[in-house]
Amino acid sequence: MVDNSGGGHHAPGMHIGLIGGLDRNAPHYEEQARSRGHSVEWHSGIVAGRGSDALAAIVERSDLVVIVTEVNSHAGVLGARRIAKERGKRCVLMRKMGAARFKALLDEYGSGVASVFKIVGSSQEPYRPELRRGAA
Repeated sequence: MVDNSGGGHHAPGMHIGLIGGLDRNAPHYEEQARSRGHSVEWHSGIVAGRGSDALAAIVERSDLVVIVTEVNSHAGVLGARRIAKERGKRCVLMRKMGAARFKALLDEYGSGVASVFKIVGSSQEPYRPELRRGAA
């Protein structure tokens, strides 16, 4: 099961903070990560109440923060990005993520950190906010 406890130890490999996405997929992500020696901690991206504290704690514990933008709140995406940047954590934005894309993310990370940024978004291109439509 996905560790949502907010404490304890994780696998000796990479600890992935997964922000957003569908909670029904979380057990599949955990299984895939565990089979490769990693662990996953999932957060819905909802930051109301104590949600923002939990989000910050997950980002703090993570070696890699993966933010799914399509199934997430705007505040969750922005908050997770801000916290990851402040804490110097690797952060990958993905528009959507299913089991196959998560497996690809794990495979890419295992072959080198720099190559993981090829997976961002559905077009397999890096996220570049300066190229968004209407950006100055």
